[in-house]
Amino acid sequence: MSDIKATAKQKAREARRALGVSETGPIDLARVLRMNRDITIIKKPFEGNVSGCFLRGRTCNVILLNSNRTVGHMNFTLAHELYHIDFEPGLQGSVCSIDEDEWNKLESEQIADEFAANLLIPDAGLEEQMYRLRRGNRFPLSMAELIELEQYFGVSHRAMLKRLVSARWLDENTAASLKDGVISVARSLGYDTTLYSKHGDFAVISPYARLARKCFQDGRISWGKYRQLLVEAGLIELVTLEESWPEDAGKED
Repeated sequence: MSDIKATAKQKAREARRALGVSETGPIDLARVLRMNRDITIIKKPFEGNVSGCFLRGRTCNVILLNSNRTVGHMNFTLAHELYHIDFEPGLQGSVCSIDEDEWNKLESEQIADEFAANLLIPDAGLEEQMYRLRRGNRFPLSMAELIELEQYFGVSHRAMLKRLVSARWLDENTAASLKDGVISVARSLGYDTTLYSKHGDFAVISPYARLARKCFQDGRISWGKYRQLLVEAGLIELVTLEESWPEDAGKED
């Protein structure tokens, strides 16, 4: 096993323990982070090949996800950016792009990718599910079984294929033969295809934003202070989404 993979696996195990989740089950990372961490997640559509980025703010950390990507893709990007936040404390921000040359990626980006794969699809969990599906028989893996796995772990088709190849449950040729047609097959098997969909919506998942708004609504802080808190946290776009500004919006605190 390469040093990159070994490091990523260890960090992923540490992260799961720190977040209080099991070593085998799937993880709804956005929900878990909202409950356990001061991390604001913003989903927003934008053009280009950027998948997401993170910013280390003064009051909280922000992860921005491109909602023009599929749900499964965003789940992976979220895990990728979490690595940068938790294990690269000197890094103030980072941008993650798709279709980067795997061979030319910085080592930190390679580790972040491996970390994301192992956080979302842990070895023990994959072994458990493969035994349930295959009773230890490695080949061949059907498209139906592949879809069941990615639906269980909440990852994209591409991420599931790469993880299975990395874990040697699939060879490269078999993975290539299973690459296309996932949505139609998933639909024919009765699965919800949300995982493979692009919504292009705007959403904020944030304990910080919720608490700040509650303080404003309860009269504990003024509109100006509420706006200041959002700006400092990198959430100024939330201010522009307000339906109307209060009468004292222009007053100083």
